Amino acid sequence: MANSSRNHNPSRYLNRELSLLEFQRRVLEEAEDQRNPLLERVKFLAIFGSNM
Repeated sequence: MANSSRNHNPSRYLNRELSLLEFQRRVLEEAEDQRNPLLERVKFLAIFGSNM
């Protein structure tokens, strides 16, 4: 039974909303990165827009 209570510790789970915000931040960073070709940057913006 002790093992079961350890598995339910909330600190062991990811916060879904924070994970999504972090992903969106990384997508926007790629869209802003001028080292990426323009079409790739537009694709990253489309990904961001479709996730919102």
